[in-house]
Amino acid sequence: MEYFYKYLLNIIPIFSLEVISVIVGIYYLKKNQSASKIETYFLYYLGLTVAVEIIALYTPIAYFSNYEYFGFTKGKRYERNSWLYNIYVIISFAFYIYFFSTLLTNGIKQKTLKTINIVFVLATVLNLMLSDVFYKGDSIFTIILGSFILLFSVILFYFQLLESDKIISLKKILPVYISIGVLIFYLCLTPIAIFSQYFNPKNELFINVKAIVMPLANIIMYGAFIIGFIACAKSNPNKDELLN
Repeated sequence: MEYFYKYLLNIIPIFSLEVISVIVGIYYLKKNQSASKIETYFLYYLGLTVAVEIIALYTPIAYFSNYEYFGFTKGKRYERNSWLYNIYVIISFAFYIYFFSTLLTNGIKQKTLKTINIVFVLATVLNLMLSDVFYKGDSIFTIILGSFILLFSVILFYFQLLESDKIISLKKILPVYISIGVLIFYLCLTPIAIFSQYFNPKNELFINVKAIVMPLANIIMYGAFIIGFIACAKSNPNKDELLN
C-alpha cells in the first residue's frame, strides 16, 4: 500500500481544493441571496465533481491493494475508471457551454449555442457507443470538440462584456473568474490528451510533463473559482446590470 499512499499524497492537494471550492461556494450563495440560478447550478456541478473523484478512487484502491479491495472489478471492463471520466467529461463540457450560453443576452446567439451544445452531447455519446474508447481511455473526440465549443462560448461571453459599459466591474462578475479557470485548465488538458495518443504511455518525459502540467492546471482552475467566490461574496450585482 506504500505506493497507494504516495498516490494519495499527489491527489490530496487537488481534491482538497475541490472540496474547499464547494465550501466557499456555499458561503458565497449564503452571502448573496440574489445569486443567479446558474451560479447555484455551478455549485451543484462542483459537488458532482467531488463525488466523481471519490467514486473513481475504486481503481487505484483495487490496483494498489492487489485487488484485496474491489476485487470484483479485476478483469472486468470497468476495471479502469475511464468509463466514469468519459461520462463526466461530457457532462462537464455540456454544463460549461450551457453556463456561458445562459449569460448571453442576445437571443439568437444563446439559442445557437444551446443547439450546438445539444449536438455536442449527441455526437459525443454516439462516439462512445460506436468506438471502443469508453472503457479503454480518454475520448479524444470529446475533449477536442468540447474544447473548441467551450472556447467559442467563452469568446462570445467576452465580446458581450467588451460591448458592455460595465467592463470596469469585471472583478465583481463571478463568471469571469470561472471562465479564466476553465480556459486555462482545458488549454492544458487538450494538448496533453492529444499527445497521449502518440507517446508511449511509459515515456518518462511525457509522464513527467503530465505530472507537472495537469496538477498545476487543476490548482489554477480551482484557485480561480475560490478567489472568484470570495471576491464576489460581498457584492453580487444582478447579471443583467453587469452584462447589458
